[in-house]
Amino acid sequence: MIGVIEKPGRYGHPAYKYVAPAADVVDPAFLANVDYPANLLYLPYRQLKLFAARAFPGVFDLPAKFDPARYAGTNPGRPLSFVLATEPDHEEALTKAALVDQVRRYEAGVHPPILGERFADVEFGNERTYVARMAALAKRRGIRVAFLFLPYYTGPHVIQERAFYEQFGPIIDASFLSDHDEYYSDVAHLNQRGAAVLTHWLAPRIADLISERATPVAKAAS
Repeated sequence: MIGVIEKPGRYGHPAYKYVAPAADVVDPAFLANVDYPANLLYLPYRQLKLFAARAFPGVFDLPAKFDPARYAGTNPGRPLSFVLATEPDHEEALTKAALVDQVRRYEAGVHPPILGERFADVEFGNERTYVARMAALAKRRGIRVAFLFLPYYTGPHVIQERAFYEQFGPIIDASFLSDHDEYYSDVAHLNQRGAAVLTHWLAPRIADLISERATPVAKAAS
């Protein structure tokens, strides 16, 4: 299940250089990857730091194994994330006015396609390249791919890359969420209530997809 939004970004996630395998950082992946130089330059420092942390974990405060005692648990505002026990208190719920202001600022930075469909693989290379790679890997492993559309608050119900995603699998459209300010902790993330609503709505749809795949196998076996 791959989460998607109304329009792919033109750049990769800023955390990529911290968590991606070294071989993937070295691989530019696609033409015009503007993140590549910065990611590549950061890689030697990251590898040296990790090497030193493995030898002297106490100095770098990077334990070799996950330690649950270091974490305060799930964040009520963002239930799928964890916060360090040393971080400030959990974020407070935003008012509707604050959400609307976030939407205004977010939409001011969103721009329609510039290069057109012919060069979409360049303009939106990050999204297209890595989605295609994940789909290819899943296919080799016999795993079915599906997409979950999660809108931002008041966001459009139209998915720019719908045709691209549907090459690889069906889209489960959760655009109904965008009309409910009570479901959002900020412009683009659900709060605990929103996550619960989404989970109850999503589970039977995933079950249907699994049943669709299992039924032909059962028939063949019988």
